[in-house]
Amino acid sequence: TSGKPFIFISGHIGNWEVLGKVSAYYSMPFVSVYRAANNPYLEPLILRTRRGISAGFAPKGAYGARVIVKAVKDGKHLGFLLDQKMNDGIAVPFFGRSAMTPPGAVDLAVKYSVPLVPAYCLRRADGRLQVVVEPPLSVIPRVGETAAALRYRLLVEINQHLERWIRKDLSGWLWMHRRWPAS
Repeated sequence: TSGKPFIFISGHIGNWEVLGKVSAYYSMPFVSVYRAANNPYLEPLILRTRRGISAGFAPKGAYGARVIVKAVKDGKHLGFLLDQKMNDGIAVPFFGRSAMTPPGAVDLAVKYSVPLVPAYCLRRADGRLQVVVEPPLSVIPRVGETAAALRYRLLVEINQHLERWIRKDLSGWLWMHRRWPAS
């Protein structure tokens, strides 16, 4: 890598935890942005099992936001899973339906000129796991593109990546919550 920070973007696909392990192996550990468990007794157990696969953790919320901004300013890499529903997100197409999509990774990437690097974990037919890293998304606005249009375009691109990966192996996508509002 160039030594500059980047933001891994992925989803709950395959064994997504492997992304952190592989990036650490290649001397590119990232701070994992995550949603804390609802059960306060379970949360420490989950974090303990994730130790060693990440350069740190930033829970969703005010405290996590400070950790994330500090990490970027300190030149650290970040990792976001962006297939989550976020009630105060941006409505962006996902599998042909409008889905509230978290904009935080895009906003950070644009503000700090940090590349968004799509990556996911694929379970192969032989049972082994393969980490797939794709070319970075450009966070530079196109001629005449407003900040809002850039944000929307990047979120659409991210959801298109997620859709393609999920279509490749639907059984590898772990999602138990309502991604779309009830019709």
